[in-house]
Amino acid sequence: PNPASGALSQALRLPHGSTVEWSLYDLAGRRVAILWRGVLPAGAHELTGALPRSLAGGLYFVRVSVEGRTSPARRLAVVR
Repeated sequence: PNPASGALSQALRLPHGSTVEWSLYDLAGRRVAILWRGVLPAGAHELTGALPRSLAGGLYFVRVSVEGRTSPARRLAVVR
């Protein structure tokens, strides 16, 4: 959900098994959290992750990286 205050989810479809990383970035482009990291088989998936409790409210970006290729960033408003 956007805005978010706790749990996050991200749907993705993979054409073949891949290493996936889902990360959260601040406005300066610094990675502030890895929400999910691992290897997934081909097919549809729903990643789930939790916002760090120490994270301040504000605007952030999330990105999914598959085999080192990064998708476009999506805005995420964190509400505390």
